[in-house]
Amino acid sequence: MRKIAAHTRTFWSITFVTLLSIAVVSFHKQNYSKIFL
Repeated sequence: MRKIAAHTRTFWSITFVTLLSIAVVSFHKQNYSKIFL
């Protein structure tokens, strides 16, 4: 049971980091398009 919980925590942390990086990249893309256009 403990192994499963640790695995789930790792999975959620990876998912959170991935979503965060995607949000940051899209945010920067919008800013760059505003600057260049």
